[in-house]
Amino acid sequence: MTDSAAQIKNKLVLWDAMGTLSETVGSALNRPRYIEGLVPPMIQFMLETADDDVNLYPVLQALPPLILSLNVGFQQYAGVVFNKSITLIEKTILGIAVSHSCDTCQ
Repeated sequence: MTDSAAQIKNKLVLWDAMGTLSETVGSALNRPRYIEGLVPPMIQFMLETADDDVNLYPVLQALPPLILSLNVGFQQYAGVVFNKSITLIEKTILGIAVSHSCDTCQ
């Protein structure tokens, strides 16, 4: 089942708030109950969202302050985020390469 537009908008606001919260309270978030409540829904949304979907941006923006706040508490999620990041980078580079090769074909 896909999320409605309102559900997606609410999630985007939530990710923004999580990033702001992380920046504000810092390492106080590094508690198992906070980590378990905050991170899995964010990771799930990130993995279920298409790589070219603009709704992915707020999640990616919220991650750096969250990772800094959680420090080693984020470690169990690092591999998933790393792999998604590498995929996004590879697709971007491939898109640029294809774009440049098409420019030289004309």
